[in-house]
Amino acid sequence: MLQGARVDATTFGTLGDRLLRLGARRADSGLGLRVDRDSPESAVFPTRGLGRFVSYVSKRDAPTIVDLGPVVGANVSYFGEQLGCKLIVEDLFADLERVAHQVQQKEIELVSAINGRLDHQPGSADGVLCWDLFDYLDQPSAESLARQVIQVLKPGGAAFSLFGGSNSGAERYTKYAIVDGEHLEHRPYKATRGKGRVWGSRDVFKLFHGLTIGETYLLKIQIREMLFRKPQAAAQV
Repeated sequence: MLQGARVDATTFGTLGDRLLRLGARRADSGLGLRVDRDSPESAVFPTRGLGRFVSYVSKRDAPTIVDLGPVVGANVSYFGEQLGCKLIVEDLFADLERVAHQVQQKEIELVSAINGRLDHQPGSADGVLCWDLFDYLDQPSAESLARQVIQVLKPGGAAFSLFGGSNSGAERYTKYAIVDGEHLEHRPYKATRGKGRVWGSRDVFKLFHGLTIGETYLLKIQIREMLFRKPQAAAQV
């Protein structure tokens, strides 16, 4: 198991918050991933799933969100202003990049970087932002991460994930920056690895067995937004 950078944003609207946002903006441009400025894919696009995710989480008292993507200053600010929540940024993409060469050389299995990665108390998160991370995982590592997401969610909690409809093979990751509740900007970053597979709906349902499908939206840019909910009944188990 490898540990990536973790940012724990616990206080918003304070001096500490302003300092955190400054650090997040610096981190946004200094993660070791280079912006692919030649890519035509950097663009703002409408989102329906993000607003629904925020709606779900906003009903929770003092919510905690776990973000599996990198630090993005705009996202730290958005969730602080909209939810006043605790935001924990895990950056599993940094983990994938660190082990990319070893995986390519078959020195280790990708799943070894994912197993046990979300070392949070079970039932401690009101929401999990997966972004398009699963597109970069093989079957064993995706199954491992999905189990961890399910475990960390509180009953009634929500997970938000994006799944691409095609695999270009390009070696890059994407940061998703929140413009507002109805728009995201995807920013491609050069990387050592590309997306590994395209997940069919049936495969996704199997991955997140134990969660219910809240909503699913197919965007014009061939990205599926999917919202998952952990049943309230799980609180009685």
